[in-house]
Amino acid sequence: MRRIIFRSGTALVALAFALTAFDEVFISPDDPAIEYSTRPAHDPVAELNRKIQQGQTRLKFDPANGYLRPLLEALGIPVESQMAVFSKTSFQTSGIGPHNPRSVFFNDSVAIAWLRGAWTLELAAEDPEQGVVFYTLDQQFSEKPVFHRRDDCLSCHNSYNAAGVPGMLVRSVFTAHDGTALFQLGSYNTDHASPMEQRWGGWYVTGKSGGARHMGNILVRDAKAAAPPVEADLYSDVYIQY
Repeated sequence: MRRIIFRSGTALVALAFALTAFDEVFISPDDPAIEYSTRPAHDPVAELNRKIQQGQTRLKFDPANGYLRPLLEALGIPVESQMAVFSKTSFQTSGIGPHNPRSVFFNDSVAIAWLRGAWTLELAAEDPEQGVVFYTLDQQFSEKPVFHRRDDCLSCHNSYNAAGVPGMLVRSVFTAHDGTALFQLGSYNTDHASPMEQRWGGWYVTGKSGGARHMGNILVRDAKAAAPPVEADLYSDVYIQY
């Protein structure tokens, strides 16, 4: 009996050590359980891409918005889901700003980002085995447009900020007048538990907030000001509303 108790205790210690180590070390996206770069994807965008290449589905091209509206319809994403982000927190930084925000449309499985005047659409889709897979689609007419997989997006989307797996990422940042993210002033990863005053930095927010303070619709007046602490008054003289 004593031997069994000892072994059980050893097992518990080993398990605790393993969990601690797991918390500190990333699992490679190419781990056999994921095979991110080698296993065929089965997310909604990959499935749509196969249907297009096989001639089962056709996307109409709109000179004004490119493939945006046909994609929203094909992937079941409501137009009403639109969010507008004016911070330069995408690889298309040169075109993003307060006067030309990046529109993000989404449902439970896919997100599409559209930027007026940009050459590409950005897509992120949840695969049942690999996590979130990222794509771009060129905004130019083609009989069979091709979604290009962008594993380089993992430089941000496979980090501690995304829980250490290929995943979605929502950030709240202090933003300069041209849309530049001022990370030196701090930034926040947003989830359901985030305090209201840390949410929506770099995002446009409509509607009344009921007196609650948040970081939406705010631009930094003086980027050289000392970094404010978490509990700083976000409506102080350092910031102005756009």
